[in-house]
Amino acid sequence: MNGKTLIVAVCLITGFTAGWIGNGHRMEAEIAAIKTEAAEAKERFERDARQAEHKHAQRIAEIDKTYTEKLKNERNRNRAVVADLRRGAVQLRERFTCPDVSATGGTAGMGDGTAGRGLRSEDAEFLVSESGRADRIVTQLQACQDIIRADRTITAKDTDGTRQQ
Repeated sequence: MNGKTLIVAVCLITGFTAGWIGNGHRMEAEIAAIKTEAAEAKERFERDARQAEHKHAQRIAEIDKTYTEKLKNERNRNRAVVADLRRGAVQLRERFTCPDVSATGGTAGMGDGTAGRGLRSEDAEFLVSESGRADRIVTQLQACQDIIRADRTITAKDTDGTRQQ
């Protein structure tokens, strides 16, 4: 090889090496920028997810508070009605006549309507207690339905990045 060829080869190798190193630094800078952008996006996503979770927890707490209060009021109202029944301050409506078992000789029948009108107090208490229990079940089911509705309104990211409701 002559001197000129050697100088050209050295220049080419030096240029190639300088380009390689320069390109490597540029790629490192791009990779660092991409990593920074990804970290920021992850922080935003986590912050948004925490906020959504917090809002959802607040909504569930509101539902729980509302229905716990309703249940408490229903129990108190039911206890008051039972207490009034026991004191005789309240009576259930008389829509029928109880048969007088002693007058009919112990056989089942409707009687003549002169004895045993309405419900016995134990039966009235039982019916009022059962109606209160049914009211509590209805209230609990309404709370469950409200929680399900609250769960369904939460937006979540789908795997393809679109928003779902």
